[in-house]
Amino acid sequence: MIVRILFVPLAALLVAAEPAFPQPAGPSPPAPSGPPLDAATRHAVIASASQVMIEGYVYEDRARAFAARLAANDSAGRYDALVDRGEFARAVTRDLQEISGDKHLRVMTDTTELAGGPRFVRMPPGGPGGPGGPAPGGAGIRRMAPPGGPMPHPPPGKVPPNDGFARIEILDGNIGYLDLRGFFGTESGRARVDSMMKAFAGAKAMVIDLGRNGGGDGAMVGYLSTYFFDKPTHLVSMQMRGAPEPMEQWTLDEVPGPRFTRPVYVLTSSRTFSAAEAFAFGLKNHGRITLVGEKTGGGGHFGGVERLSGGFALWLPRGRTYDPRTGKGWEADGVAPDIAVPYDQALGRAVDRARAGS
Repeated sequence: MIVRILFVPLAALLVAAEPAFPQPAGPSPPAPSGPPLDAATRHAVIASASQVMIEGYVYEDRARAFAARLAANDSAGRYDALVDRGEFARAVTRDLQEISGDKHLRVMTDTTELAGGPRFVRMPPGGPGGPGGPAPGGAGIRRMAPPGGPMPHPPPGKVPPNDGFARIEILDGNIGYLDLRGFFGTESGRARVDSMMKAFAGAKAMVIDLGRNGGGDGAMVGYLSTYFFDKPTHLVSMQMRGAPEPMEQWTLDEVPGPRFTRPVYVLTSSRTFSAAEAFAFGLKNHGRITLVGEKTGGGGHFGGVERLSGGFALWLPRGRTYDPRTGKGWEADGVAPDIAVPYDQALGRAVDRARAGS
């Protein structure tokens, strides 16, 4: 038996039988994206992407290697036949990710997500957080989200239906279940969290499904995480390129709803990425959750969108996230589950464990 909960006045939290995101109608080829590219534009995009990476990528020495490989590909005529903007962006992205192993690094044709944030100066190898440098940490650490401090606005971009809350239920056995498809720090998203946690206050355990969650807003990660601790807790630290000191991400002093101190199970897959991994990583390292499913995607860098030539943009990783006690993160490696099962078996395994109280 499944008991479905309707949250008043948040009617948008109704349980959905289908995924929250629109599904494609079929495998039709993508339509051409804009006017045909000429050689000069392609060369300019490669050159500007290289410069942006050298100036801002989390590790400058690696960025120079990426740029050299891109330039070699361009000189060899690898992109000469690509006149469609989307095909060109995808080809350069494939090359960048193959060269770097960084799944965040990508070229985009849509520049609507340009954050317009600060640009960062070079941080040469040997600096804090860089290869061969000291472990991130030390005196003068800044808190990214100080306990009780204001929550920043979400970054620009498109927020999915229901703020990413695809499914909310109380399962048989009095187990709360959340299928969360993204972390979006909107006012309505935070209200959904508050309402849900009030509804789950009497639940025996909770299952949070992040198997189809590709990330989002770090502030929302901190907000939801706060509900699972009884005091302000240092979740992760973040070292940004060009910054002499790391930032700390903490839970908040207060949230409107009741804290949930009973068992929490988090479901993961190879598609769990970025901010979703940060949520799992921070809570797992504090022994607060049991991770069930597959190793996550390995997106431990953070950053934003930078403008390139020709109307293109680059999603640029500017820093790394890590456990302040060990200095280790999950970039490329992913976050390993406590109970390793295929993702399609993870919910059943977690619910069984929750019902058994183990």
